Order: sequence, then C-alpha cells, then structure tokens
Amino acid sequence: MSANLEREIQEKVRALPPEKQQQVLDFVEELTNGPPHETIWEKLQRHLRDVPDSEFTELPTDGSENFDHYLYGAPKK
Repeated sequence: MSANLEREIQEKVRALPPEKQQQVLDFVEELTNGPPHETIWEKLQRHLRDVPDSEFTELPTDGSENFDHYLYGAPKK
C-alpha cells in the first residue's frame, strides 16, 4: 500500500466518532478474516439469521406478481 493511501485512510478514520471507527474495524476484520469465498447466498443467510420468523410471515405472498405495486405503488394485478 502506498504511504499516501495509508495516511489518507488513517486521517479519515481518526475523524470518525468511536462507533463509526468500530464499524470500520469490523469491516476490515471481515475482509481479512471472513470466509475466503463466501457466496452471496451465504452472506444473505448470515445476515438473515437474526431476523425472527414472524417478520417473514409479514411478507406478501404475491410479491413477484405485484412487484411494481410493492415497489412503485402501481395498481395490483
């Protein structure tokens, strides 16, 4: 890494509040220690693991048919 890039990263991180600095550290640790070839599905499963099942029951069952309705407010089909 070039000295200029390293210095710029350090300056930007120092300017962040402590909780944001922790987020940066968590991100860097995930990059360096995370699974080397994590697929998008594995990443999705990891993030959804903490979502309660009750939240999934709230999702519409016609989401693919009425995608435009739920995303843009178009009339339902």
